[in-house]
Amino acid sequence: MKCWFFPEVRVPANCRSADERHCTSAGRGYIVTDMKIAMLQMNSMIADFAGNARTVLDLARHAEKAGAELAVCPELCLTGYPPLDLLDYDRFVEDCLKQVRLIQREAPAELGLIIGYIDRNRSGHGKSLVNTAALIHQGKIQFSQQKTLLPTYDVFDESRYFEPAAERKTFVFKNTRIGIAICEDIWWEQERSGNSQYPIDPVKELLDQGTELLVVPSASPFYSGKPAVRLALLKDLHRVSGIPICYVNLVGGNDSLIFDGQSLYISAAGELEALGKGFEEDMILVETGQNGKPLDLPDQKWLELEQALVLGIRDYLHKCGFSHAHLGLSGGIDSALVAMLATLALGKENVTAFSLPSRYS
Repeated sequence: MKCWFFPEVRVPANCRSADERHCTSAGRGYIVTDMKIAMLQMNSMIADFAGNARTVLDLARHAEKAGAELAVCPELCLTGYPPLDLLDYDRFVEDCLKQVRLIQREAPAELGLIIGYIDRNRSGHGKSLVNTAALIHQGKIQFSQQKTLLPTYDVFDESRYFEPAAERKTFVFKNTRIGIAICEDIWWEQERSGNSQYPIDPVKELLDQGTELLVVPSASPFYSGKPAVRLALLKDLHRVSGIPICYVNLVGGNDSLIFDGQSLYISAAGELEALGKGFEEDMILVETGQNGKPLDLPDQKWLELEQALVLGIRDYLHKCGFSHAHLGLSGGIDSALVAMLATLALGKENVTAFSLPSRYS
């Protein structure tokens, strides 16, 4: 049993000794328990419930073999994001819940597995569905938390479909009190402005309950500069909480959105200590009680733009069932750029170009 204490920080009053692993007031950075966590950065396909469940189970088994005690999947990993008006079909919901039950039966029993999916709203009022993250352990759902802050702006329209969580709860796993904040739940302040955009701060409520580890399953779309914005937000959260933060992001192209992955782990010391690969699936292992080497977020703006476009093209074609692209080339730089991106996405053997000469080219 290992505990890592911050230098010159007292043991909270509700800890019986310096060797005690679990301490409910550790949510202010006093003590960090030792847990190995696998961050399962996966590429979900919208409505492919069986395929998404297979990916979850495959990654969960790899995580168990790697010695992980807890594995965390992205937001709505079983449905894909955004499911949009498919949520209006009862069969869509039933097929999703069927795979939740399958994962309960087949996931490694000793591994704590947090998955994201849609569930029925059983409160008796409001919208019929909720955006849920649940802990599966020993073949059962041991805990679930619904999303509180439902983005309804720009590309998001979640309040159209989901009822927000009525309460924020925590749970204890492996002697660690854990809080789950689903994606927007940590974006209490408006991006780039610092002004409140919601009347509820879910993270504050979780911290007030003694959260020692914050888990953030996310489906956060990419734009140029977004990784730095995320990192700044998580570091701000750490400054007020003093606890480790495990942020697991979706990867892949779905509809008009591109998700870059680049999952983040902020240690108890407030350092970026793990960073998922950009624009591809990844499993990232972290140990909460260990002092790892701090990382710098790479400055690769142009590479990220290329990777985002390539992933968007590849996933759009593959997820729609296409394997080959035919392009008309005008002779200008724009169509030449598209041809390059298509070749990177599909391979040159899967791209056929047609010259379209005119009096201008």
